[in-house]
Amino acid sequence: MHVVFVCHEYPPALCGGIGPAVATLGRGMVRAGHRVSVVGMYPDVATDGGPGFAAELDEGVRVYRLAVPGRMPGLNWYWFRRTLRAHLVRLHANDPIDVVEWPDFLGTFWRPIDGVVDVLKVHGTALSNRRHGLRQRLPSTTFALEMRTLRKIRNWIGVSEWFNAEWREAASVTPEREVVVYNPVHTAIFRPAPDREKGLVFYSGAFRARKGVMALARAAGIFLPQVPHARLVLMGFEADLTKQDILDQASGVADRIEFLPFMEQRQMAELMAKAEVFAMPSFYESCGNGWVEAMSCGVPVVGSTLSCGPEIVADGVSGLLADPARPEDIAEKIVRLLSDAALAGQMGAAGRERALKRFSVEVAVARSDSFYRACIEASRAERGGDRRRAEEPGAGT
Repeated sequence: MHVVFVCHEYPPALCGGIGPAVATLGRGMVRAGHRVSVVGMYPDVATDGGPGFAAELDEGVRVYRLAVPGRMPGLNWYWFRRTLRAHLVRLHANDPIDVVEWPDFLGTFWRPIDGVVDVLKVHGTALSNRRHGLRQRLPSTTFALEMRTLRKIRNWIGVSEWFNAEWREAASVTPEREVVVYNPVHTAIFRPAPDREKGLVFYSGAFRARKGVMALARAAGIFLPQVPHARLVLMGFEADLTKQDILDQASGVADRIEFLPFMEQRQMAELMAKAEVFAMPSFYESCGNGWVEAMSCGVPVVGSTLSCGPEIVADGVSGLLADPARPEDIAEKIVRLLSDAALAGQMGAAGRERALKRFSVEVAVARSDSFYRACIEASRAERGGDRRRAEEPGAGT
């Protein structure tokens, strides 16, 4: 099977969770014997992907990075989608595509390609941020195109039950076929470490308000004075928040907060696995890659009571859920785990088991493969029915 992922955030591009999730799943699909290509538009690339354009190879995944077109102010959205589709058509002519998996973000789907099945990964739209009252500096055209994509592609893969349900309601759409495939974690990379650093509270991800970073900084002003040996390490990059924005919230404890640059997965996994607690009290997540990765490392999680938090992290089992609007609640949960080694160890082990059973690459590949095949079979049946109807006496008269 030839599967193409449309992705504009493929590593090493600085991005949120979509890029690493596509990379992890794509590599897993290659190991399972599939042909995998990734096509996306990148602002720092000079080629339009014309004939003869070569792909990068990433563990067997062919990655095509196309230049973002800048032809005409006001119509760049059109050229963006036209250029993307033209490359997919060329790719299909050279190596027939079975499935294209589209992201919902930016609404880049334009028109189907004959013989190719389109699948939508419901992962997180700009509309999602606006719906949850979060800032999003994008033209209004983007929101309309995202809604169009949600309604045009009727095969949905959600990254959580919660997120699929939200978008069925928000878009007033019932997909024809639907499945949940959680963002996968490479459990051989994100694995428990032999030793932990006492008092290390770790966060990884973009510095965004929706991810609860400001709330975590306020909580640090409560839990760090209570645990003298503790420190908070934030790994990520400035998105809608700067480092100074975060430090300004950490009353009296800024000197015990450390920032690290965003790292590739192996480096990040090594650091994460040494933590005593992983904390990401998000206001809104579609899946929560950080929670999944921390559980895979056997690190107890302080997650969120909101959005998909209760679906991803089993409260009281693989971690503790906190209200991101209450820094004192976040602090209390962190202190509880830092002060009770037995509880932390029990939750870390349960998280590792949960990651292996629900969030591993192998599980994601198997569920994706099964869904792709079901969509392909349904598409063939529909095309066969269309042909039979066209051949019936009197058809077209």
